[in-house]
Amino acid sequence: MIIRLIGAAIKYRIVTLVFSVSILVLGIWAWIDIRKEAYSDIADTQVRLVAKFPGRAATEVEERVTLPIERVLNAVPKVIIRRSRTINGLVVFQFVFGYSG
Repeated sequence: MIIRLIGAAIKYRIVTLVFSVSILVLGIWAWIDIRKEAYSDIADTQVRLVAKFPGRAATEVEERVTLPIERVLNAVPKVIIRRSRTINGLVVFQFVFGYSG
C-alpha cells in the first residue's frame, strides 16, 4: 500500500506539490491566527451589559430600565457577583460567573 502511495505521489507530482503547499499555507495561517498567551487567563468570566435610555434622569432610568433588567437577570445561574450602575440615560451591568468545570 505504501509503495502504491509513493508511486502515485511520483506519478502525479503537480497534484502532490499543490496539496503539500496548500497544507503548508493552511498551517502557517493557523499558527498566525491562533491566540498565544504566556500565561493562561485564570480570571472568572465577566459579562458587561450597557443599556441606553437617553435624555432621562437617573431615577427614571433606575425605575424603568435598571430594576426590570435586574429582576430578570437574577435568575441567571452561577453568577457570583452582580453589579449595576445608573447614571443619566445609561445603565452598566456587570456579572461575574463562577468556574463551572
